[in-house]
This record gives sequence, C-alpha cells and structure tokens, in this order.
Amino acid sequence: MSITVKVLKAISPAFPKPVILGFRRVLFLNDMRLMKRKSDELVKKGKELNYAVELKCKKKWIGVLDAGFYVCTEYLPSNPVVYSIGVGEDITFDLALIAKYNAKIFAFDPTPRAIRFVEKMNPGANFIFRAVGLMNFDGMADFYLPVSDTLVSGSIINFWSDSKEVKEEKVSLPFERFSTMVQKSNIKAMDILKIDIEGAEYDVMDEILSSGIEIKQILIEFHHRYIENGFELTKDCIEKIQKAGYKIAAISPSKLEYTFLKA
Repeated sequence: MSITVKVLKAISPAFPKPVILGFRRVLFLNDMRLMKRKSDELVKKGKELNYAVELKCKKKWIGVLDAGFYVCTEYLPSNPVVYSIGVGEDITFDLALIAKYNAKIFAFDPTPRAIRFVEKMNPGANFIFRAVGLMNFDGMADFYLPVSDTLVSGSIINFWSDSKEVKEEKVSLPFERFSTMVQKSNIKAMDILKIDIEGAEYDVMDEILSSGIEIKQILIEFHHRYIENGFELTKDCIEKIQKAGYKIAAISPSKLEYTFLKA
C-alpha cells in the first residue's frame, strides 16, 4: 500500500470530499516525484534504461500510481475499445476509463486471486472479463504464484525460486494467443492495448505486432529488472514496437511503464 493510500485512509473521515480530493492530488504528485527520483538514481548507476519520449501528446495518468499508465487522451474516441491484459487486484485503470470515456474493457487474467477479486467487484457491463492469460500458444501452462498476503501477481516465470522470504506455488492455468483472444472478442481494432503480464511481454510481442489488428496505443509494463537478460529483452521489444510504426509517447516515473502511440 502506497503512502498516498495510507494517508488518505487516515484522514478521510475528518474532511469533506473536495478537501480529500485536493489532498489526494498533492500526495499523488509527491509519490510520483519520489518514484522518479529513485529511477533517475538507478539510471545514473547504470541499473535502469533511459529512453526519451519521441512523440508528445496530451496525456493523463490513469489508475493508481503502482497500477496505472499514461494514456494519450487526445487520441481516445468516444466509447474506446480497451484490451486490459493482467489485472490482478487493481482495476482502477479500467474503471477510470469506463467512468470518463465509457470505454468497453476486455480484461484478462488467469490467476485465482484476480478471478475472485473481479467477481467481488462486479464492475458492470462495460467490463468483460475472461479468466485466461496471454502467451504465444493456446493451452495450459505452469504458472507460479507467490504464497503471500502482500504479493498478488504471479508469472509464467518463477521469480521466487531463489528467494528465502517468499515461497511459490505452481499451478496449471489456461493461456491463449493474442489472435485467439481477439477472435473470441469479435473485434477488428482496439484503441488501447494494456499489457502487464509479469515478464511474459517479451514472448507475445511478435504475434501482437503481426496480428493485423489495428492498435492505436500500446501500454506495457516491462520487467527487465527482475529477469535474466531483462535489459536486452526490453531493448529488443521496444525496437520491434518502433519498427512497427509506434513511437514512445510517455514513460512512467518508475521507467517501467511505457506508452507507445501510432499517430
């Protein structure tokens, strides 16, 4: 839980809503500055990538700080179609797009905790959820879940094999190719493709870019800090996206979430 959330929970009962919204904005911007300061330090130490924005747009951060992305809002039509792959236990990104733009969200996540969370939230008719993950094949695969109350996201990569603090649980979960997902959704194009799949983004990008599906914005959280050869994998992935006609339109303060725009 971020400092913003903790502070807001503590002060909310004592102040009217407009005041709380003001506090929220100030605390959120402070958290963003702190996150950027940390990532800038990593860049100086050679422990983080340092790409530049190539195409400026009117952008807005959508969702909470640790589960959101920049979106180029000037390129969003009315009722945009959004693919949200990897939702975990936070759908603030999706709900904000529904509330502001009446977006139609196609959401995907195979993990048991995410499934229970979405069922409990009951986010409405504009949020279409399928309990399946994205990979470069159709079928079942081993998936590693952290045995933890605080860690939610699992991965097809076993991040915790060498950890003494976190135990992992291996389960078998269903996955689909991007083309299979799109075919079942019966759509021809999407305004936003958001991908947060804990290191599997490198395995799926080739098929996404060759699928023939028109995608205006691609939003990706990269996980190069956490996997072997991660920096080279991210560089290669960004190069592929750029060669497909996209430009970097925004980068998060953490330097992990990228927004690519085909303008």
